[in-house]
Amino acid sequence: PRMPRVLPFWQRACADAGVADAYVIAVRHPRAVVASLTARDALDPRRSAWLWLTHLVCALRYTQGRPRVVVDYDLLLEAPARELARMAGALGLPPPAEPAAREYAEGFLSRALRHARFDAADLDAADLPPLVPDAHALAQRLARGDADATAPAVDAEVDALFARLCAFSPLLDYAGAVERAADDVPRLTGELAWARASLAAAGAYADDLRAAVGHKDEALRVAQTYGDGLAAALARKESELVAAHTTLARLSERALGRMLLKRIRG
Repeated sequence: PRMPRVLPFWQRACADAGVADAYVIAVRHPRAVVASLTARDALDPRRSAWLWLTHLVCALRYTQGRPRVVVDYDLLLEAPARELARMAGALGLPPPAEPAAREYAEGFLSRALRHARFDAADLDAADLPPLVPDAHALAQRLARGDADATAPAVDAEVDALFARLCAFSPLLDYAGAVERAADDVPRLTGELAWARASLAAAGAYADDLRAAVGHKDEALRVAQTYGDGLAAALARKESELVAAHTTLARLSERALGRMLLKRIRG
């Protein structure tokens, strides 16, 4: 659905490559799109409706003057063969062969995949953005063949819708900025929770480090006290040894002392 927003780029690329472009514009009821996006992405219904409107109007505006056909999803499910033939005729292609059309209708399409169905009466403008009912009505006329997609009157109607949509662009830009900020809230909340958890873990780690440093300091104080005791004991022993050597020296100076030392030595 977002492809119509960038069609001018791809049309220039096709022209540069010498490729002829033609378009099948698929349309779903806006209520069905809103219900799908609400269920799948939890989008605000108003945002979903604006997306539907923007994509459809851009598709109609940027394909003016080119081969195109508008196809309604519900009409395709109701009469696949008819819609295939209508698409082929609008694009200048031969109608599909009957076996291929039957395989497409019976083997490929699945009505069970259509989870909701709405009609024109379900487009209450009170709870949908403006222009949605007008854009849907135009798409239905084109899809039913009630209007010629190449007629100047259709181009004028599309141009008017496009101009009215562009008038809302500043408001849509602001709404988009607000939505992006709102979309960031869960991410930022998660990042904040992660930062808080990381800060708590870092605090606990710092507490463990401080406790380890405290244990080291205590062990150092104990070791220092023990070392001081050893040093004092060693100093006492050295003093005692010096005293003993002094006593021996004095004894050796006397004859009686020399005799006593001789007996002690053996």
